[in-house]
Amino acid sequence: IAGWQLFARSPLWGNGIASTIDWNYTISTHNIYLVFMADHGFLGSLIMPLLVYAVTQSNKGEYRYIALSFTVFILLWGLFSHTILEDRFILLSFALMAALNVTSQQAQKYHLWQ
Repeated sequence: IAGWQLFARSPLWGNGIASTIDWNYTISTHNIYLVFMADHGFLGSLIMPLLVYAVTQSNKGEYRYIALSFTVFILLWGLFSHTILEDRFILLSFALMAALNVTSQQAQKYHLWQ
């Protein structure tokens, strides 16, 4: 509730970076979308989807299904975790997905699959 109240105070511009961390509570809100909305305003809710789109945008062939499952998993995980961009295993999966994206583009360039 405190996260929504913080967002409602300034829905357009947000309250500044780390505004949810400065609470008197021991933990922040457990939703990465709400954290970004409270910090950056309404456009903050687009940060995670755009980040996921950036690493999965042009996957082709067999990697398309991996990219789809990655997208669904990460976007749903964001509803329950506010540390998604701090967890090493998640950051590693973003790096691997970006590498698969480049591999997919190279394979398409050299017509390794159709």
